Amino acid sequence: MAKGEARYSSAGKAVHRFDNTPLPRGDYDLNLSEEGLEVKKSEEKGPDAIPYINTRFRAIGTAAKEGAKDRLVFHKFFLSMKPGADGIIMPERGGGIVEFCRSFGEEADFAVLKLKKSDSSTEDYFDPEEVMEYLKSKVDEPRKAHVSIEAQKDREGNTVKGHPGNNKIAHWELDAEAMTGEAEEEDKTTKVAHLPKRAAGKK
Repeated sequence: MAKGEARYSSAGKAVHRFDNTPLPRGDYDLNLSEEGLEVKKSEEKGPDAIPYINTRFRAIGTAAKEGAKDRLVFHKFFLSMKPGADGIIMPERGGGIVEFCRSFGEEADFAVLKLKKSDSSTEDYFDPEEVMEYLKSKVDEPRKAHVSIEAQKDREGNTVKGHPGNNKIAHWELDAEAMTGEAEEEDKTTKVAHLPKRAAGKK
């Protein structure tokens, strides 16, 4: 088309803003989508960044109207094995990859890699390629999870005023047959049992 043969004017047209209102807190059947599965690193941390995995889940039955798509819940699976102040590593927290595995009645069993940082310290983390392979095997296998809402934070860690917040997967509903020993004694809404020794890496 030659330049000038058609023009657009916004006169009389409405601007439609994206509805970023989070889903209400509650239990949902979440279906993992292969679209959006990707390994990411924090750009701010540069070469010292530990990989994590971005995912998106469709909350079944949440479409706003007939024919529309179900709402999305975005979730990050953190892979670092560096313990927090409470001694718990991120993969073992509620909503993490260990609990996700157990929602299928399976135990996490991933190779452990080591990153040497710029200050000469090291940090262990789950092999992201193995975790990705596992996640891809669970696409379109819905699992029940409790979804909460967390405040939006700025880069300094301050709460963004006026922001409705973002959905967060607080915990996955576990397969009762997979819960044994220490896992039965833990508060399943906040964390799961520590990894079995065999899950420290494939042999």
